[in-house]
Amino acid sequence: MKITLDKILALIVAAAALSLCAFQFLDPFLWFDESGQFFIGLGLNHYSDPFLTRGTLYDVIVNNRFYNLDPGGFSIMVYFWTLFSTSVYFLRVLPLLFFLASVYFLYRILTHEKVSSSYVTVFLGAYVVFAGLFFLIAEFRAYSMEICGTLMTLWLYLKYSDKLDYRRLLTISLVACFFCISRYSFIMVAFCLALFIIFDLFRKETFGRFIAKAAVFGAPLLSTVLLIFFFMTRLQDSGTLNYVGYIGKNPRLLLLSPLTLLFYLNIILFALRYRKEKKVPFILVYALGVSSVFFILSICSLFPWDLKRAASVTLLNLLSLMIHFTYFAGELAERKWVIYPLEGLVVLCSLFLCYRTTHREFVDISREFEALDLSKYEKVYVAYTSIPDIKYQYEFGRLRDRVAEDGYPEKFVFQARSYQLADGEFREHLLAPEEAECDLYFHLDARQLNGFKAEKNCTYSFVKEQE
Repeated sequence: MKITLDKILALIVAAAALSLCAFQFLDPFLWFDESGQFFIGLGLNHYSDPFLTRGTLYDVIVNNRFYNLDPGGFSIMVYFWTLFSTSVYFLRVLPLLFFLASVYFLYRILTHEKVSSSYVTVFLGAYVVFAGLFFLIAEFRAYSMEICGTLMTLWLYLKYSDKLDYRRLLTISLVACFFCISRYSFIMVAFCLALFIIFDLFRKETFGRFIAKAAVFGAPLLSTVLLIFFFMTRLQDSGTLNYVGYIGKNPRLLLLSPLTLLFYLNIILFALRYRKEKKVPFILVYALGVSSVFFILSICSLFPWDLKRAASVTLLNLLSLMIHFTYFAGELAERKWVIYPLEGLVVLCSLFLCYRTTHREFVDISREFEALDLSKYEKVYVAYTSIPDIKYQYEFGRLRDRVAEDGYPEKFVFQARSYQLADGEFREHLLAPEEAECDLYFHLDARQLNGFKAEKNCTYSFVKEQE
């Protein structure tokens, strides 16, 4: 096989992308959402008492209702996954498998759309960079499951659209049903895809066959959505989150959000392409349709509008940009002076994100706690934002050998402790730092720092100021 510069550069791009995957997979710390997801998967929650035995599958569902904003399918998968191991690296294998599958389906979509082979490697590398930017590659949450479902269902439709027989319709429906349990945002993606499929059937089939095929496709999907609603959604807190952006609550997002700018750019490119040729690829129509639905939901303050929490919308807009770029580049698609800088940019971004992965704030927080000599303190107060992380490290992670030495959990005072009422609902007992008689206060919120000063050579550990 002849070795060429193109092949060498493609290998460098692939190596950089794989390095980024490896860096995020080998992250030894779980942050608040990840460790909380872990305990929910055990049938417990972020603020359960230390060293509780794992609960039942019913406990997983109940805790997911009160401590998560996802349908709970990923939590159920975690319940069975952790029967084999609770190592942080084994935990990260689960989301990583979904992410690697999503890379495969993106590759199949790009080749189906006849994207130039010169760009396929660049686009796949850019996708890994996008996922790495938001730590979606191996984050122990349902994000990678959602984006895998978005790409897989789209690929299945593209593959089967020429002949949507009963078997193929049922396959798409069952796959969509499985991924509906990942995140609520995927349910909206599946809803949009269903509308396109139903319209396609209505356009192509006789009325009788249309009804029959629509029933075969829609019955499993509708049943799944109803089950999710009655057993999960209606029992969860459906209020808005104060730390994420909704267009309805923050109209500036209509202009200043990166996702909005990405959406507007795709609208402009779509309009330009439509003027040149009336028939445009289905992917472009589908991406705009899904994005428009989420855009309207965010205006109504029903769904966050940001790059990570609307991961499927971001992904579909990026996919549209790839298709647009291939089209408008035209003859430039094979020009090396276009391809080489793009490959270099992907490599540089991958290397930067490798560095950023090991220098995130929560990694610094975890490392500082590990370095503390807790034998100097009689009582250690842990703020709610670090409770599940520290519990995981002592009970399952890197600090298991220090349980006796550090006096865990006897000398630890947790800001929040959960308890269950007779009616099955959960409540938290909160203990403010100024009310706790402790020698060390770890990871206090900025609003809690009055009367406290940083411990010597520490950033996240505090002691009370002398009166």
